Amino acid sequence: MNNRILSIDDHLDVIPDEYDIEDSTTYMGIIWGWAFERRSLSDEFYTNELYTKAYSSLIEKRITIEKFVVNYLNGEIKENYFLKDMQEFIDDYISAGVFYKQICAFYQVKDVYALPKDWNVCRAFFNEIEKHYLDVKCNY
Repeated sequence: MNNRILSIDDHLDVIPDEYDIEDSTTYMGIIWGWAFERRSLSDEFYTNELYTKAYSSLIEKRITIEKFVVNYLNGEIKENYFLKDMQEFIDDYISAGVFYKQICAFYQVKDVYALPKDWNVCRAFFNEIEKHYLDVKCNY
C-alpha cells in the first residue's frame, strides 16, 4: 500500500484566504507524531537517522511543523508510513472525518488551518488520538 491519505495538495483549492497552504501541515504532523511516539510507523522512520534527527529537531523547536512535514514527509501522509496493523485505522480515522472533527473541537478552532503551531501544544492531542484508537481498535 502506498496510498496517499493526506496531502498539502488536497488543500490548494479549499484553503480560506486568511491562511497559507503551510497551515495545512499541522494536523499531518500531529497524526505522524502520535504514530512515531507509539512506534506505529514503518521501520524506516526509526532506523533512518534523517527522520529521528528531524523529529528531535521538531521537539526541540529547531524546525517548525511545516518544515518537518514538507521537508521530511514530502507534504503528505501515506498508508505505507504506518505499520500494517495501523494502516486501516489511520485511513478510516482521517477519511471518515473523525480526526478533523476531534482536533478542531479539542483546540476550539473552526478548521485545521487555525491549529496551534507550537509542537508542545500539538502533542497534547496525542492522548485524544490514543483514546479513540483504544476505543475502536477491536474493529481492526
